[in-house]
Amino acid sequence: LRAMSLDPEKLVDTLVQCSLRQMLDNGFFHADPHAGNLLATPAGKLCYLDFGMMSYVKADQRYAIIEAVVHLVNRDFNALAGLYKRMGFIPPDENVEPIVVALEKALPDVLDASVGELNVKNVIDSLGNVFFEYPFSLPPYYIAIIRCLGVLEGLAIQVEPEFRIISDAYPYISSRLLTDTSPELQAALQQLLFKEGRARWDRLEQLLGRASLTRDYDVSQAVEKLIGYLVSEKGTSIREQLITEIIEGTDEVNH
Repeated sequence: LRAMSLDPEKLVDTLVQCSLRQMLDNGFFHADPHAGNLLATPAGKLCYLDFGMMSYVKADQRYAIIEAVVHLVNRDFNALAGLYKRMGFIPPDENVEPIVVALEKALPDVLDASVGELNVKNVIDSLGNVFFEYPFSLPPYYIAIIRCLGVLEGLAIQVEPEFRIISDAYPYISSRLLTDTSPELQAALQQLLFKEGRARWDRLEQLLGRASLTRDYDVSQAVEKLIGYLVSEKGTSIREQLITEIIEGTDEVNH
């Protein structure tokens, strides 16, 4: 790559962002993007080769994956276990309390963990232990996603040893949460921004900051959709929470 005067880090970022959009925008993705299945053109474009290992992700499954990231950021393992049950990974009559405890012990803090804790291999190994101990049934598309993320990170680490795919994906996740008007992601956004009826302004600031790192992110579109949702009937609960927060904040200032 350097002999062709190409920037390896830029190409790795292009690869990761392209794979994320294949999975979570289009729902049809290359599940084996190792170096032998990729070609860099002299113009700096990225070409995928060998489409023998592809996978589909349905719309509801794509939303569920983004929602799972939100629960990981919140460290809300009750919600994560409930989501796994809703996705059919856990039997509907299974007691999730021990699973919640196991997930909390196994998974690091997504936003504050070190590179060593947060690399895909460690996360997959930790989750694998939970999946093995409890009655999980993972569908082929989910296994394909896990494989794809592991291959992507393995390739990226060769270029940038401190690379974390979960951290690298969060700007895209943030932009989707701020701009996607689907009920599933609006609910996930509410879970991220509010806790026990209180607005978490630091999370909103963090979301806006991370989303701005995404090359196709349109801040005006995000603000427009966020305001549109807040003034709509669906946004009533968030609007009421915001009003309460503002009134309480004003009262504190006055006193």
